Amino acid sequence: MTSHCTDMRTIRRVQQKRQRAPEVSAAEKHQRVVTADGKTHVSRIMAKLGTRDRSRIVVLAYEYGMVSPGWLSD
Repeated sequence: MTSHCTDMRTIRRVQQKRQRAPEVSAAEKHQRVVTADGKTHVSRIMAKLGTRDRSRIVVLAYEYGMVSPGWLSD
């Protein structure tokens, strides 16, 4: 019987949080997913290359000729 009581309290807490939570648009939800996916992607690249930060990825890209200075303005 105690577990039923606890379950009901948990359900009530979730309902209360939902009522207090601000409404989030579909575009905002999408942006959060894209941001999370991007962070995961970069983390995996860092793990594969054995780097500790994103700047090292950029250095490696230049060293291996994957990008060159001014490539965005071309």
